[in-house]
Amino acid sequence: MNYIADENPGESDAALYLEMPRMLERLHRDFMDILQVQLQKCGIDDLLPVHVFMLLDIDGDGVSLTQLIARGRYQRSNAFNHIRKLTEQGYVEQSRSSHDRRAIRLTLTPKAIELRALLRENLQALDAHFHPTEADRSDARDLLEAMGRLERRWGSYLRYGIR
Repeated sequence: MNYIADENPGESDAALYLEMPRMLERLHRDFMDILQVQLQKCGIDDLLPVHVFMLLDIDGDGVSLTQLIARGRYQRSNAFNHIRKLTEQGYVEQSRSSHDRRAIRLTLTPKAIELRALLRENLQALDAHFHPTEADRSDARDLLEAMGRLERRWGSYLRYGIR
């Protein structure tokens, strides 16, 4: 691990901003690998970890493709390809909105609902493994809140600049 501030105590705290995205990227890759292991444990070999995120982001009543892209922060072109694959594999059904023929509504098939329930069970078991005590769960909640604040600050900077 490369904690810039620890290695160079005299260096500005701004150096932390270089390490945070690196660590987040490593954590993201590690979690994608964890999801891949979970898929393998479930005997699923036709999905990628990003598909799991998409299946978890689709509500029981369905969601429009535009909402899914915004909610999951997926790149539009990649999202179309992933949804096409989920549809071909029988996990998602697509339908046109009766109000706006351009809008595509996505709903989960029974196959996807069953898989999503199984994955949620597995993720609950992982949560118990990774966060065995209330203090661990509290630390995880605190970290998530801090990351949310950082996301809002960075997003605000991108939208409005320095104020």
